[in-house]
Amino acid sequence: MKKDKRWNRKHKVHKKPTILNDKDKKKAIVDLVLRESSAITVANKYNVTRVTLYEWQKELTSEPIMKKKDKSKQELEEEILALRKEHLKLELENKVLKKSKRNIKKRNRR
Repeated sequence: MKKDKRWNRKHKVHKKPTILNDKDKKKAIVDLVLRESSAITVANKYNVTRVTLYEWQKELTSEPIMKKKDKSKQELEEEILALRKEHLKLELENKVLKKSKRNIKKRNRR
């Protein structure tokens, strides 16, 4: 008697859908955007599908995630340079505001 091969196949077991609150959805989207691994890895972490992650991302931000291939290396380097300049500017503004705050406190004590 020959065994039917259909019965020996491993069937993929589907997980029950995970219901996440908005806070967890936002964390998942942040992990997706800032990911160091694949979208599938992030999806597995939250027990959802990759498609679900992208749907949440679209729903919560109304913008698609930038694909790495959307910009050239030169464009990305220029963007990094501009962001660094902006960061330095903001750091200087922060220092000035902190110093001003100290000066105002000193004047108010007198």
